[in-house]
Amino acid sequence: MTRWPIWGKRLALGAAGLLLLVGLLPVGDFLIRPLEARFPAIEDTGDRGWGLGQRPHIAVVLGGAVQPVLSNGAEKIAVNGAAERLLATAAMAKREPGLAIIVSGGAGSLWSGDAEAPLIAEWLSMQGVPGNQLILDDKSRNTYENANFSIDILKQSIPSDQRMRLAIITSAAHMPRAIGSFRRAAAAAGLLELDLLAYPVDYRSTPVPLLRIQRVGDGLSNLDAASREWLALLAYFFLDRIDSPLPGPDMHDQPMAPGERPEPPASPAEEDTE
Repeated sequence: MTRWPIWGKRLALGAAGLLLLVGLLPVGDFLIRPLEARFPAIEDTGDRGWGLGQRPHIAVVLGGAVQPVLSNGAEKIAVNGAAERLLATAAMAKREPGLAIIVSGGAGSLWSGDAEAPLIAEWLSMQGVPGNQLILDDKSRNTYENANFSIDILKQSIPSDQRMRLAIITSAAHMPRAIGSFRRAAAAAGLLELDLLAYPVDYRSTPVPLLRIQRVGDGLSNLDAASREWLALLAYFFLDRIDSPLPGPDMHDQPMAPGERPEPPASPAEEDTE
């Protein structure tokens, strides 16, 4: 009768030891690094890292950084580990005066009807971003809808044969799925001349994951993020929402000729004045 309790204790101790080991060692870093390294980072040097003819005509920041349930307006906005999406968007808006920005984020939670986009837009306005530069998508609940609803906004405003560069601001590990979703949505909408510019932020891993001891919480957090993103990529691939299990840079996204800068979509404020 005592054999089962002994085996139960051994199993519990073994599971706890494995959890501790996985948390201490950079297992999560090894899993998340291929995702974060898939698209090169834009360096904070010189002309904001944009190459000749590569400056965006419009940008989109994807939700997932704000917790509307815990927020009390933009003055007391509750953010999570993806908060750099907001900071990068505000910085880009200041460096690129007049740049139209789609703020894409609905109610990602099934038990809350509060959308992220209005809170993000209000916070950006508090940082000095003019409201007439912001275009809100407060309906999208996931990456698939982020892409499709944002492309719908572009399709209503630009000719299908007009070349335009769209900068996508999201976490580095999330970028492959985001780019893959936007490519599929753009192709379905007939926007074959839309070039996607990856603007990854929120890096969680070091450039070269080293065998090092780290805090258990950090290790498990990275493992959780990497596992969820890899599973989401596989799910999107099998659901035919992306073209490959790990989307990467596309040769189609090439620089434009200097001075080629199409008119961006009109913001809601501009549309109201027409």
